Amino acid sequence: MAKNSLSGNIPSTIREMKGLEVLDLSYNNLSGVIPPELLHLEVLQFLDLSFNNLEADTCSKTLSKVRFEGNPKLLSLSKSCKKVGGSSSKCCSYSNTSFVLLPFKALNVKRTGSRDSFLAECKALSNVRHRNIVKLVTTCSSWDSENQEFWALVYEFLPNGSLADWLQAGKDGEKRDRLTLLQRLNIAIDIASALDYLHHGCQVPVVHCDLKPSNILLDQDMTAKVGDFGLARLLIEQMAGDHKAPISSCNFIKGSIGYIPPEYGVGSKPSIAGDTYSFGVMLLQLFTGKSPIDEGLMESEQSLMGWVRSAYPGEVMEVVDPDVVSPVKPEMEEQCLVKILGVGLWCSAGSPDGRISMRDALWNLQAARRDLVASYLRRLKQ
Repeated sequence: MAKNSLSGNIPSTIREMKGLEVLDLSYNNLSGVIPPELLHLEVLQFLDLSFNNLEADTCSKTLSKVRFEGNPKLLSLSKSCKKVGGSSSKCCSYSNTSFVLLPFKALNVKRTGSRDSFLAECKALSNVRHRNIVKLVTTCSSWDSENQEFWALVYEFLPNGSLADWLQAGKDGEKRDRLTLLQRLNIAIDIASALDYLHHGCQVPVVHCDLKPSNILLDQDMTAKVGDFGLARLLIEQMAGDHKAPISSCNFIKGSIGYIPPEYGVGSKPSIAGDTYSFGVMLLQLFTGKSPIDEGLMESEQSLMGWVRSAYPGEVMEVVDPDVVSPVKPEMEEQCLVKILGVGLWCSAGSPDGRISMRDALWNLQAARRDLVASYLRRLKQ
């Protein structure tokens, strides 16, 4: 019964459904007090009341099997449970599911904009489904052990950490294998696939706005998934005469130094071209090992893109991370790297009009991978 535009109160007669095991009333317009009898049905296994406008005047001992996030008035329920029971209430209970709880990390909920960031991530991920996007299991809004408001996102657990961790392998003292050329190319294609879906595969295009290595997570098979949509923006097409103009869902932009497209600095609103720029910078970083805020580059007053462009295409091996190339077949890999770095330079062009789309970037990277794998197979046959 989810997403059916239901309104009004939940009828108290629902207590007569004594055999009810599962009930999903999420994403409706229900209001009023939750019938206490509903929460105490003996065989009820799971009840989803999330994203309505419900309230409750009593504390329920069965709260762990109820999902109620997205109901602002139910924060009072969590608070009353905390005072009565002496311990923080649970938002949900899952079995046989691997997930990690990411509380808002490092984020002060009293800080200006934190609520907007939390809601932006929930909104951006509510209808997003893609193998290369981190799966949001659920959200929590409750009170912690110190009776402070607590917001959290529960994501699937990705055991291989972030791409930033792998790019720092050996530099921070941690023992970790270096990524091979093919692994890096696979990761780049995974990220490009996610962005192509966000930009062109969603009903309403989604702009991530904060694409960087620390927001790319890797699962047990080293499949890359894009996460952290706290700054994400939805783009709405507004009819202007005979033309469609992209309008952002907000009038301000934030991001991370080194990955923010230059047009954002002069007042341009978030766009899919902005994400493409961030992807291009990250792609160059992935294959050169140089951060866009590398101290050496900054001391020489040179950008990562300018440094790569100065060696492209004839001397690309001078800027490629030495750990990427195998000493036994550098000539085969050099051709692939020229194509990859070319994509990075196209994507990170200074003007939005000079950038290729993420769909074109994806096709070019996939073509580079096909050529690389074919060259490996030919060498094996020899």
